[in-house]
Amino acid sequence: GRLSGWGRHQSMFALAAFASATFTPGVAQPRAVLTRSASNVGGIALVCSAGGRPEPAYSCTTRRNAVLAAAAVSIGRLASAARAYDSIPSVETDFGAAERARKEREVLGQQNQVKLDPYIKKLNSASTGKDFEAAADDLSLYVIGCPRADPKGTSSRKACLDGVPIKEIVGRIREDYDTLPLFYFKCPKGQERRDGTLCRSPGLSVEDSFQALMKELRKGTVIQTGDFRRVELNQF
Repeated sequence: GRLSGWGRHQSMFALAAFASATFTPGVAQPRAVLTRSASNVGGIALVCSAGGRPEPAYSCTTRRNAVLAAAAVSIGRLASAARAYDSIPSVETDFGAAERARKEREVLGQQNQVKLDPYIKKLNSASTGKDFEAAADDLSLYVIGCPRADPKGTSSRKACLDGVPIKEIVGRIREDYDTLPLFYFKCPKGQERRDGTLCRSPGLSVEDSFQALMKELRKGTVIQTGDFRRVELNQF
């Protein structure tokens, strides 16, 4: 039959107590035994009781301990790994060695400058295209014949150009080139000037010698950087 209101409340309370005992760690898992009892207000009430022989409980404590132990081991490993980077390795700079290397490079640059001066003076004193062309070719041959600064490496830097003020030297050579007498001629087809004026040049052979000299000076003063790939920087 139907359960009365009080009987329903008793049944729900009994089921709740059974569920609580079932999922409580460390408590023997009960067996559900449903019995009928007469309600004081009439009707039949279902009563849930823990009956029978208790079975060994597989409590959550064992699993929980295992999870906590694994978490502790993981945290310990993370802590040990973190301690490995707690202190940044310090690098001591030898300023004395750096200063000695700077002075040695300065002395080497002065010696190289002394060897370059005759070629630079010859370019400065050139008054015609032919003179400039000959002086440029001489300087190009000097740079080409100069040994590399790092024979075992891959850099094209020349030892005879180490420590010299290359930008200043190139600027003086450009000034000398721009002061050469120019020849005016009709521009070749496809090279016409926008204003329609004539093309001008100190001579095609002079242009070639000047460009070749700039190329050799650029290659001889290249700065190579990088560890696993080759990166070259031009100084001008």
